[in-house]
Amino acid sequence: MKIKRIICASLAVLSLSTALLSSPVNAAPKMGDVNLDGVINVVDVSLTQQYLTGDKKIKFYPAYADFDRSGILDINDISLLQQYLSKSIIVYGDFIFQMSSNSKLISQSYFGNDTNVTVPGFLPGYNYVVTEIGSNTFSNNSKIATVTLPQNIGKLNDKAFNNCSKLTTVYAYNKNLKWSNSFYNCPKFKSIQFK
Repeated sequence: MKIKRIICASLAVLSLSTALLSSPVNAAPKMGDVNLDGVINVVDVSLTQQYLTGDKKIKFYPAYADFDRSGILDINDISLLQQYLSKSIIVYGDFIFQMSSNSKLISQSYFGNDTNVTVPGFLPGYNYVVTEIGSNTFSNNSKIATVTLPQNIGKLNDKAFNNCSKLTTVYAYNKNLKWSNSFYNCPKFKSIQFK
């Protein structure tokens, strides 16, 4: 009987410690979780709005509110957080993708610091294909030198690479790629090279 109690107590302690270690509260905070409660929800939107209107007494971590990684906390971050909650955008790696019709994605924003960027063609865990580079996706990026596009990207929207001061080359696998005014004010840009 005593051994059963010891085994039961040991299992209870093991279960409790496993639950605590795997709980979202102990997970690394995610962008958008401004109160670090382990959940991104409408409370985070409300707290961000309160913070932007001057309420500094709330439990709020501004570093997790800069959803677009612009370095400026503003209404755009609230808008992106709302879109994320409504599942109209997907955050994947250093990209934000907007969902369009027929399981297609359009890149909306890139906030990484890499010099050589490869745009994903598919997002693991989603049944969506990336088909376009949206307007201003890479705008004002002073780091990127090259961008590689997968086969399924068929269009570069206006100003997709607006003011990319170091961009020299875009590598594309789709020989039917369409673009117009996509490289506005890119002084070092040389060409799109097809693979």
